[in-house]
Amino acid sequence: SRSAFRRAVQHGNGWYGFAMTVEETEQAVASLREMVRRYERPVELGELEISVTPRPTRQGLDRENAEQFAAAGVQRLIPLAPRSVEPAEIDRFLDSHAKLGADL
Repeated sequence: SRSAFRRAVQHGNGWYGFAMTVEETEQAVASLREMVRRYERPVELGELEISVTPRPTRQGLDRENAEQFAAAGVQRLIPLAPRSVEPAEIDRFLDSHAKLGADL
């Protein structure tokens, strides 16, 4: 909400979006930037850091998708495995996302 964006700008170290698409993230970041223009951000808080957990998909994130989130203004992506991932697949999911982070 707009009031949550305002509070993040005026009082928070960052903002976190959960289960978001790139398009939803772009809209949220645009609203946050509007709040930065409208309300004073205390200098001691530094830059507002944007973290997002993308909406889970079976294949997870790929480089192109991660770059789209970065272009939208996201500094930190927090992947979430979909519920349908079998326990035996978790290691592969984590390894592929760790490798993706190392490549960016």
